[in-house]
Parts: sequence; C-alpha cells; structure tokens
Amino acid sequence: PPCVGQWPERPGLWVCRGEDPPRVARPAAMAEGALTQLLLQSQHPQTRAEAESRLQAGEAANPPAFFRELAIELATPTRPITARQLAGVVLKNALYAKSRGEYNKRRQRWVNAIPAEIKGVVRQAVVQTLQGEDHEARRTAASLLSKIAVIDILTESWPELLPSLLNIVQNGAKPLKLAALLALQYICEDLQTLDEDVSEATTDAIIGPVVQGMRDTSDPDVMCAAAKAFYPCVSLAGKHFENKQQRDWLINTIVQCAKQNQHAELQIAAYEVIVQIVEHHYDVMGDHMIQLGDMTATSIQQGPDKIALTSIEFWCTLADEELFRKEIEREARSNGTPPEIESRNFINQAKSSLIVLMLQSLTRGQKDDEEEEDTYSIAMAAQGCLQLLAQLLGDDVIEPVVAFVGANFRDQAWRKREAAILAYGSIVEGPSEDRMRQLVGGSLAELTAALNDSSLSVRDTTAWMLGRIAATHPDVLNVPALASLLGEKLRDHPRVAANICFVLHCIAEQASPGGAGPHAASTPLSPYFSDFIRLLVEVTQRRDGDQNGLRLSGYNAITTLISHAGQDCMPHMPQLLEAFATTLQQVLTSGMDTNCETACNLVGVLQVTSQRQPVQKAHADVLVSLYVQVQQKYKEAQGNPAALCEEPLIALTPIISALQGGFEEFLPILGPQLQEGLKYGDDVHVAKACVRLVGEIARALGTRMGPHAAALLESLYSQLNDQDVDRELKPSIVEALGDIAIAIGGAFHSCLATVVQTLQAASMTQVTAGNPRDEDWVRYLNSLRSAVLLTYSCIIHALRDGNIVEAFREHVNGVLDFVQRILAEKVYNADVLEASCSVVGDLIVAFGGQLVPHLAHAAWLQELVSAAHRHGGDAKKKADWMQLMRRSPGA
Repeated sequence: PPCVGQWPERPGLWVCRGEDPPRVARPAAMAEGALTQLLLQSQHPQTRAEAESRLQAGEAANPPAFFRELAIELATPTRPITARQLAGVVLKNALYAKSRGEYNKRRQRWVNAIPAEIKGVVRQAVVQTLQGEDHEARRTAASLLSKIAVIDILTESWPELLPSLLNIVQNGAKPLKLAALLALQYICEDLQTLDEDVSEATTDAIIGPVVQGMRDTSDPDVMCAAAKAFYPCVSLAGKHFENKQQRDWLINTIVQCAKQNQHAELQIAAYEVIVQIVEHHYDVMGDHMIQLGDMTATSIQQGPDKIALTSIEFWCTLADEELFRKEIEREARSNGTPPEIESRNFINQAKSSLIVLMLQSLTRGQKDDEEEEDTYSIAMAAQGCLQLLAQLLGDDVIEPVVAFVGANFRDQAWRKREAAILAYGSIVEGPSEDRMRQLVGGSLAELTAALNDSSLSVRDTTAWMLGRIAATHPDVLNVPALASLLGEKLRDHPRVAANICFVLHCIAEQASPGGAGPHAASTPLSPYFSDFIRLLVEVTQRRDGDQNGLRLSGYNAITTLISHAGQDCMPHMPQLLEAFATTLQQVLTSGMDTNCETACNLVGVLQVTSQRQPVQKAHADVLVSLYVQVQQKYKEAQGNPAALCEEPLIALTPIISALQGGFEEFLPILGPQLQEGLKYGDDVHVAKACVRLVGEIARALGTRMGPHAAALLESLYSQLNDQDVDRELKPSIVEALGDIAIAIGGAFHSCLATVVQTLQAASMTQVTAGNPRDEDWVRYLNSLRSAVLLTYSCIIHALRDGNIVEAFREHVNGVLDFVQRILAEKVYNADVLEASCSVVGDLIVAFGGQLVPHLAHAAWLQELVSAAHRHGGDAKKKADWMQLMRRSPGA
C-alpha cells in the first residue's frame, strides 16, 4: 500500500540506482619542470586558457597525483617563487570554494578520496614551506595550511598540527614565529567564516600560542602578529570569555598590547581586538568598562589619529549593540514577553563625558576649507558616533549639543562653525519629534543663512544638514521661502550643489508617496516643478559635474521629482519625455559619452517619466530604438559583445505595461538581448533584470507568448542548472518559469517534463548544503523553496486551464514529498508555509476526491496547518483555504 499522505506511485517512477564511478588509472608523475612551466603559462594572456584547461583536466583525472605534484612544487626552494605561489593557490582552490555546497564536495574529496600517504605528503610540504626561508612562500603556505587545517581539525585528522604551532611560537626563530601566527590567524578566519562548531579543546589549542605571542614583550613584531591572529579568535572564544579568570587574563593581555605606544601597528591591532571583544562579548564586559572607557577616551583626546579612530569605533560598536538590544526590548514589551537579551546601558552611564568628547572631536578635521576630506577623519568618525548617540539617548543629547552649537555657530574660525552645524545635523533624528521640530523650526532662518557663509565647508555642511531635516522633519521647511535660495545654490560649488540636489530629492520624496502608490494631487514643489527640473538639467550639464558626484546627484534628483510629482504636474510629462529622448539621441550621436554613464542616467529619467506618462505606440518605437542603441554603445564601451547595461532593461517595464500584447512586436529585437543577459553571469544585476523582464513579458503577452517561450525557457534552464550562477538569481528564474506557464496555459504541456525535472533538482537543495546558522543562507533557501512551490501552483493552474491537468498526475508524489521534507527540516518561514498550503490546496482542487483519501491521516499535513496558524497572516488564511478544499474537493 502507498505511504500515508503519498500519492500512489506508478511502477518505475523515482527509481535511482547509484553506480560506482569508473576508476581512472593513475598517470605517471609529470616530467621535471613540466608543472612549473604550466603554472607560469597560466599567468600569460596568450597561454592562460590552455594552461588552466590542462590544470583542470589534471585535477579531474587524478586528484591524488594532482595534489602531490602541486605540494612538491610549493615545497621545492629551487622552483621560481611565482610557480611556488601559484601551486599553493591552485591547491588551496582545490580544497575550498565560496559556495557551501561546492566546498562540502571538495572537503569530502580530501577526507575520503585522497589517500592517507598523499595527505601526508601535502601536509609535510606545507609545513616545510612554512618553515622555509622565502617570505612569500611562507605566506602562501600559511594560507594553504588554514584550508587543510580547518578540515583536519573538524575531523580530528591532524592532531599534531596545533601543538607544533605552539612549539614554534614558544621556541622558534622570529620568522618562524611570525609564519606560525599568520597560519593561526588564517585558520581562525576560516573557522569564523564557515561558522563551524569548534570544540573547546581546539579553541584552547589555538588561543594558547596566540596569547603566548601577545605576551612576548621582547619582540613587538611577534606581539603584533599575535594580536592580529587573536582578532578572528575572539568570536570563537565564547567559553573563555564566560569564565571570569580567563576573561580577565585575555583582556589584560590585549590591554598591555594596546599600551605599547612606541609601536603604532601593534597598538592599532590591539585596539581593533578590543572592539571585537565588545561586539562579541558585550554581556560580560561590565568589570572592564571603566578601564576600557578611560583608555579609549584618552586615546581619542591625545592619541595618534589611527588609534583615536579605532577608539571612536569602540563607542560606535557599543552604541550599535545597545540600539539593537533596545529594539529587542521594545518588541518584547509590545508582545508581553521578557526580552531575550537586554542592554547593560554602558552608553547611558558614560553619556555626559562621551557626548562632550565627541563634540570636541568634531573640530579635528585635516582638510583646508577648499579641500574635501578624502580620508576618514576623526571629525567624520565623531559625527557618526554622535548620530548613534542621538538615536540611543534621545532628548538627553539636546542640551549639550545646543550649548555647543551656540558657542561655535558664529565663531571666527570656519572649522568651529562647521563643527556646530555638523553637531546639529547629527541629532535631527533620535530625540522626540516635537522637541526637534520646535528646535529646528526656531533656528531654520539662521541655518539657511549659513548657505551663504564665506566658507565652502560651512556651506557644504549646511546643505547636508538641510537634507537631513528634509528627510526627517519635512514639514518644518517652508518651500516657498526656500525655493529661490535652493535654486541659487544649485549653481554653487559641486560639494554644495550635490547636497542641494539631495535636499530636493528628500522634499519630493516626503511630499508624495510616488512609485506604485497614489500620487498627491499637489505638493509643495508643484509651483516650482518646471523651474527645478530646468535647473537640475543645468546641473547635469555642468563642466565640473564629475566632481563630488554632482552629475549623478542631479539625475537622481530629476528622477525623484518626476516620480513623486503631484498630479497637477502631469501636463509637463509629455514635453519632458520628448525632451529627454531628444537629449539621449544627441548624447548617443555625439561620441562624447565614451563610458555610457550619461546615457544610462538619461535612460533612468526616461523610465520614470514613461511611468508617469502612459506610453503610446509612437513613443514606444522611439524609446525602444534608443534603448537598443544604448546597449550597442555599452558593448563597445565595455569591449565585450556579450555585455548588457541594466538601465535600458529596467526601462522597458513601463513600455511592456502600457502596450501589453502589443509589445510582441519588439521581441525579435529584444528577445536575443534577453537571452544574452540571462547567459551573462558576470553581472548578476543584469541577469536579474532579464529574468524579471521575461516574467513581465509573459504576463503581458499571455497566450501570444507561446512562439517565444522555447528559446527563453532554454536560457532559464541553463542558468538554473549552472552551479556557478549567483544563487540569489535562482528564485527569480524559478518564478519566471511559473509566469510562462500561466501565460501559455495548456501549451505548457510540451515543456512540462523538462520544467518539472528542473524544479525537482532545485527542490533537492537541503539546509545542510549551506550553514544552517547563516541567516543569509536560510533566507535564500526559503526564497528558493517558496519560488518552487509557487511555480508548481502556476503549472497546475495552467494545465487546468488547458483541461490537461491529468498530465501532472505522475508528479504529485514529488510535490507532496517536497512539502514533507520542508516540514522535517523546520527552517521554513511564513512565505514557504503559505506556498506549501497553496500548492497542496491546488492539487486537491485539481485531483479532487482521488487525492483526498490519501491525505486523510497524513500527520505532516496537520503539522503544516499548525505551523501556518502559528505564523498567522496570509499563511494562516491559505491553510484555512486548503482545509476547506479538503472538506469540499473540487469546490
């Protein structure tokens, strides 16, 4: 009998017999020097492709021999250093991959497919190189050693490694100590990146030599290397920091390193470790906060700039952590539950002196008035910290900041005037809205007057602050009173004008929802709309437009003014559409826009304009022609016939929306571009835009999509099955398959088998293929699963519309099994649960009374309903609908 809750399988379905891979004869070792030449050839453009192909073939044919030859190459001192380094890199890449799934395959190959004697040769070669005389070879060996060590540590296959590194740090010569510490640094970085479970014994074995190095006061270089190695150790040392005695020992050790003021690199490394400790072990820092607070405060006031910057980062990290914890506390209170974590309020305890310290630091810029800060200065860091303090402390920052502003706003020194405005702008968000609205409203006249200050830096910072006000308290700004001044300042220095563009952007954005939402009948900018558009066009045409991102700021402001304009500005849109189209044509024919930057910006403007102004057929002809020309120019600029520009692809959306089925006329021109974009994996944004367009075109054309579907589906299959394609692209590809299914209805039957096979492959991705504790991985997995489930629903609907849903019968079991696997792994979110309920309900509707008896006692189905009810919202509604379909199949 079939399993409970499973559709009866047909004979022969879902049978998979594994076969042993064919054995490959082990080739003889390469001739002396052959590998050296091959590695060197991989660096030359004329021979790179063939050399890389031969290396890949060697790895595929016989991994053990490949590993052995590379290890020998790395360890042989008489070989060219470039070849030795490349051998280490190639061997490292054979052990590691960014993709978690591919990394797991390479790790398992090392564990299971490489014989013990070959592993011994590789390990010995790496250690030998690590202890050799060549510095560059030692660095390569340290990096390779970390990849081997992480695998061997987790499988307990190389127990001698960590004790031997400790012995080197204790007894080795200085170069060997530095190499061993570098290897430990890389090992910790890899363990941190992979987020593996590391035993306490392993952590002890790593931290031991690192701390030993930090306590080697006879040699600051060794101390510095050890401090850098300790940086990635911090996140792994949870047990050590939970133990007070060990915590005190570790923190006191790093504090002693931080006090070595004769050795700047060591001090910086130590302060960076202190920041890490606060970030990862906030809860246990109470006993050390006075010491660390005093030390960092002194460094901010008296220390070198790099130390002062790291000390400010210490307080920023604390503020960030406490902001996060305050949010957790607020959510818990609103839910009537105790918070999982709580703030220790370290910032609040130090607020009085800390606010003053940051205010004093605002004057510590290094630029002259006419120069822009090209490095991250103490003033910039202090401003960022003050901004965090305002969000955390709220109204408590107002009094000291207002006092500082009052004391410095009219000072003779431009730096103090700028610091006053910088402080003021830093607190516009955080304190209560009523207090800030009253404060800003009362000082707005003096503030706007500062736009005419003799100092460029003061004008620049004033314009920045107005942007902050426009973004957070837009109702304070009197647009009629400001309009003339804002227009005048668009002609100021690029630093000022770029910020004025942002002010206009914020005013427009706050005045009307825009986008997909309803537009206001009128906005404060409506009376000045055409004037500001004209002035902003002038900004984009300024000769100094490349400075300070001014030209881009101008285009951004134009697009925002158009997309958020009130309905009373609609009469301007046809004229703007034609004007910008004409400008784009002029740019394309001028030959001046060699990198296509201006053309792409104009395409963006045309996109938002055509969203506001419904596109007629005549407009569509012009715009599509222009967009095709932009793509051609972009290919020439990139020197790549396969390259595509994202902006013209996105700009097709309003044209598709307006023409619907009429857009089919352009597919002979644009279809090949879409296929190119889907295959051009070098730019994931372009590929995403192409996938999104495929879905939009399918929805617009409906059944007229049929003749064009096959070629696009082939491109989608190719991308979905390509292991090297950016994973974030795959859910969108799966959804596009569903869009095509819905569009062509019953005609989808011809490609059903291939699409289902593709969906089944995607559905086999398990949470263990990545790191289950990695939020990005889990989010991606849920996105992929939701897309697969929704696409199954689309296929079922398409086949029902074509009265051929029976063709899906043989795939029902696979869909139900997929839902069960999702429930078993318990990493689902509300979207996945909703999609699961939806597809099960669709199957019930499609197959009615034939399927319901097999679901009657399915425990997993009740688990699905319960989980959906726990998540509530749309998931619960869909679960209730599914239950209704169970009770009344076919309804």
